[in-house]
Amino acid sequence: GRSVTVINMSQQSDSAELLGGFKPVTMRLLLEPLLRDFEELFVRSFKRSENADFVPRLQKLFAKQKWTKLVEALLKGTETAAQPRKDGKHMAPDLRARWTTLREQVRGSSVQLSRGENSFAFAFIEGTLTKAVKAGDWLLLDEINLAPAET
Repeated sequence: GRSVTVINMSQQSDSAELLGGFKPVTMRLLLEPLLRDFEELFVRSFKRSENADFVPRLQKLFAKQKWTKLVEALLKGTETAAQPRKDGKHMAPDLRARWTTLREQVRGSSVQLSRGENSFAFAFIEGTLTKAVKAGDWLLLDEINLAPAET
């Protein structure tokens, strides 16, 4: 079955709650999904036995909040993934596209990081409606008649 998300609407409800918007986030919140995506792609693209220490090293950098070194390692990893493989095998086109997208996201976070490691960054945070649509879940907007018309 599908899960159901319930939102109680009111006169203070805003469309950003449903759709999402740019919000200030810490570097931890900005880099966590990038690291998770990197780990998923890494496992699908490379032999873990040949790179046994790389992912744990990234996790350690994340845990110690060494953001600059983490971003540098993620960039290096995404650039390595873009290069032709040594064994002559070709990467699936959808996998290559995901690596390219991830590399651009890491570059974007690198720019934000260059503004200050302890400063806040801005990132698009998905709203409840956006998350439900992506996951194929149900969304119940309770008392929607109370929400302003522009919402």
